[in-house]
Amino acid sequence: MKRPAILAALLLFACSFAQQPQQAEGALNPYMLLSTPQQIAEVVHAANSEILLSASTVQHPEIAEALRGAMVERGVPVFILTTVNGANERSSFIHSLFLMGANIRIVAAPEPFIVVDRAYVVAGPLIARPQAPTLLENETFLLSEESNTVRLTSMFVQLFEQAPRFEYSPEF
Repeated sequence: MKRPAILAALLLFACSFAQQPQQAEGALNPYMLLSTPQQIAEVVHAANSEILLSASTVQHPEIAEALRGAMVERGVPVFILTTVNGANERSSFIHSLFLMGANIRIVAAPEPFIVVDRAYVVAGPLIARPQAPTLLENETFLLSEESNTVRLTSMFVQLFEQAPRFEYSPEF
């Protein structure tokens, strides 16, 4: 199959998920392609009890602001798995999230995903890095299948319990 045919098939597949009706007024569509950081931030804004974030960095201000709002305004605990380099790079919001109360642990190479209230999963590269020019490169999805949430939550908790704490040292 040639590249345009593969791309067309993937887009049709993604569109079929994105066109599923919402379950209730204001509820999140459980099968949706997320193509912008704002859409990821909307999912984070829906959090009520817990956010588990696994990403090498957090560079999108929209996502960082949604995490801040969850922690500071609504009291939602935020747990983050990240890398040493990702936590210390200047373009990352990890330091400010730490100062606002996020619990951060360091791991070697986290897969990019967010578990919201153990009910929804956002998975894909758009969580951690700047938006790519094509939809296929971003390929970040919102999922709510129980098997995904249980598997990723279990993996996150196991890694979090074993990983060393992030030690913030301000630069002077």
